[in-house]
Amino acid sequence: MLLDGLTGEDQKQLRSMGAVRRLLAGEQVFSEGDPAYGLFSIMSGKVEVSKTTAEGRAVIATLGDGGGLSQSGNHLG
Repeated sequence: MLLDGLTGEDQKQLRSMGAVRRLLAGEQVFSEGDPAYGLFSIMSGKVEVSKTTAEGRAVIATLGDGGGLSQSGNHLG
């Protein structure tokens, strides 16, 4: 989904510039207010995008395989 508009070669080149990071269930990718340093592509599994409010934790989106997110607050399908 995130990389669907790119050719196979372009996807390969983009992936070669990044690093694979494996996370355990429940582990945070980043927190609101952290310095922005990357774009994340979900290779497998699911990620919940959430925000802490006065009422508690609110899930904004759930992203899966092929989805992506950035620290700018965008979730990229």
